[in-house]
Amino acid sequence: MTTLLALPALAGLLLLGAPKAEAQCAPDAAFCAEVNVGATFNARAQIRVRTARRQVVVHRAPAPRAAQQVIIVAPAQPAPPPPPPMVQPPVVVVQTSVAPPPPPPPVATTVIVTAGPGQAQPVQQTTVRRERRPTNFGAHPQFSGVLGNDVSMGGFRMGFRFRPHNGHFALEVNGGFFTGSDYNGLDRSEFSFGLNTYFFFNPQHRVQFYGVLGIGGSAGHAEGYDRYTGEYRYDDGFGHFNGEGGLGVEWRISRWFALNVDVRGLIRHRFSGDGQAEFVERDLTGTPTGRETNASGGAIVNGGATFYF
Repeated sequence: MTTLLALPALAGLLLLGAPKAEAQCAPDAAFCAEVNVGATFNARAQIRVRTARRQVVVHRAPAPRAAQQVIIVAPAQPAPPPPPPMVQPPVVVVQTSVAPPPPPPPVATTVIVTAGPGQAQPVQQTTVRRERRPTNFGAHPQFSGVLGNDVSMGGFRMGFRFRPHNGHFALEVNGGFFTGSDYNGLDRSEFSFGLNTYFFFNPQHRVQFYGVLGIGGSAGHAEGYDRYTGEYRYDDGFGHFNGEGGLGVEWRISRWFALNVDVRGLIRHRFSGDGQAEFVERDLTGTPTGRETNASGGAIVNGGATFYF
């Protein structure tokens, strides 16, 4: 403010034409002038304009703080829930079994042989025969005749036969009826049953030889006049166990039909409720000699046919 008031006064003094004055000012004065006021007074006025010295205050900057490392610890995230269990639907495999097609029927093959020039061409035909399905079962009717001492009996038997694929063996169950005159001259009738086993020696041929073994039994009835005693007898409470065996031949006419004939030896034993022997030895006068038995033997001739199916 002092500086601003002194400036107009200084300007007025300069206009009055005062003699030049040399100013002596302090080195720190911003503006300095020396004024002579008139000649009369011979006085010198010195104007000093001082400005207040500015004090420079230096403030030290605070020491930089040491850098601090801030670690932000985030809370632990919860573990994610386990994925839901995957249930795989059951795999259904549908297998369709397809029956293999039947083999094609055999076809006749014709082989043509080419002859040289000027010669006839012979034609040779080769026919492939279809394999025949073996037959396993058969019905076997046959007629039988019993041969023995003073015995004349005949009958009919019906059998059912099973013959496996190999053809060597056969098994037969049969039953029949016999009638005629027995050893004592009585009229006899018997119902028989049996089980026979056959063995075919050459089943690959049409004419096949076989052996047979069998067991069986019968139940009979006899009545009439005894040829040795002349008495009338009636006996219906007896039966027989028997075994037989023999040889025969079968002619296989076709795969469905065959004829056969065989001769078998027969041994049997009589049993009855009265305990009377079947055979009693007598002398020429008809008197028993004391020798008697229930065992007997003979032969049977059989002839029949077999229908295979």
